[in-house]
Amino acid sequence: MIVQEEKITIRILDKEYPLEGTISEEQARQLEEYVDEKIRLLQEASPMVPFSRLAILACLNIAQEVFELNNAYKQSLKEYENRIDSIISTIDESLN
Repeated sequence: MIVQEEKITIRILDKEYPLEGTISEEQARQLEEYVDEKIRLLQEASPMVPFSRLAILACLNIAQEVFELNNAYKQSLKEYENRIDSIISTIDESLN
């Protein structure tokens, strides 16, 4: 993956937005597609809502997804740690 430090332009609801920083073209396109889809779905459900409100609602929905994924990750990590501890205990018991 080639990372660029130049501006990349993405389109959200047919408006262009420059991205700066270290992001690959592929990542930028994935972000563009994901965010555009989220806002378009909200727009279809509520066509009279202004863009700024749609953008905030999309941000809140995406933030909720991030929190849910983070919580699921933390839960999985705890489960793996418990399983590893159990395996280590079993090995220790069998060696003693």
